Amino acid sequence: MKPMLERFEQNRIECEELLADLLSQSVFRFDASLASALPKVQGLYIITTKDETNYVHVGVTKENQKRKNGLYGRIWEDHFTWGNSSGDLLYQVQKILKIDKHDAQRWIAEQCRVQWLVQADQNLRYWAENYAESLLRPSWSFLGSDKGLISTGTAFGKERGLN
Repeated sequence: MKPMLERFEQNRIECEELLADLLSQSVFRFDASLASALPKVQGLYIITTKDETNYVHVGVTKENQKRKNGLYGRIWEDHFTWGNSSGDLLYQVQKILKIDKHDAQRWIAEQCRVQWLVQADQNLRYWAENYAESLLRPSWSFLGSDKGLISTGTAFGKERGLN
């Protein structure tokens, strides 16, 4: 086998194993048990619909001065508590469903789940994130499409005439 093909195969296997490991991790709701379970170390994560049939987001933590709380900071603080940027679940739910922050948090708690994997190697996290995105094809569109979460018959959707 040519050296480049060997390298390709090694990289593919490494990312495939990381993705399999990530998908085999415990699944958590967005609630108090999640906040206490999340580690403040670096890693990668996936956010799914509650039935785990749609991938909403694949992400990694980044090492910088601003972000020191690892997975806890990225998942709990950014995606669920603050939601200040377009890459955050809370922001997207507010925007797509046209609801306020409190209702968006409640909706996320009812409709979404998260899994994570601790991974210290920053480069490997980024490669695994790209690999996972290419296979799982996550999309915010599940939040507001006719086939998405709001059409599952939840009380939340019915309250707002979304079903």
